[in-house]
Amino acid sequence: MKKITEISITRYRTSTQKDSNGIRKKVPYKAYRNVVVVGHGRRFAHFFVDLMAYQVIYQFLLFVYALIANTASMNSFDAILGQFVISQFFFFSFPVYYILFEHFLQRTPGKFLTGCRVIDVYGNKPEIGTNILRNIIRLVPFEFFSCAFSDRGWHDRWSDTYVVQNEEFQKLQELLNKEEEKTSSNEFA
Repeated sequence: MKKITEISITRYRTSTQKDSNGIRKKVPYKAYRNVVVVGHGRRFAHFFVDLMAYQVIYQFLLFVYALIANTASMNSFDAILGQFVISQFFFFSFPVYYILFEHFLQRTPGKFLTGCRVIDVYGNKPEIGTNILRNIIRLVPFEFFSCAFSDRGWHDRWSDTYVVQNEEFQKLQELLNKEEEKTSSNEFA
């Protein structure tokens, strides 16, 4: 299977040689196609929407816990301890939020709203191990800044994943299918 970074396309460059009429000619050559990843603004929008969605889930669970605590006639220490445990659980489960959404849906709610998805180096849905690695890398100090100063953050580069728009994903799938057809027809010829 071919990687999305190895998809070749035909490009043209103008040659310095002139033809018999004195006109410079365009010479075709093969080059690798660049994968168009999402920009900084969309990445920030993903993070912001996902943080808000995560907070809604968190507040809902705190509300449910408060209802249970009131009906169970807990003392105030137990209620505060329960809220602390829920808060710590949610603080450390934020990567799990990303892992589950990106594994099952290939996108989080933020990526869904902006029309983006996560793909691996072969243009497919990343495997669970890749998603776990990708989201553990998010915990590296200053990883957030790697997204601010480059097209792909450390969590994308180190796990060989890409965040692309749905249109780019469709284009990559078409190009990969064409490449596959070429190689299969060359095998039978």
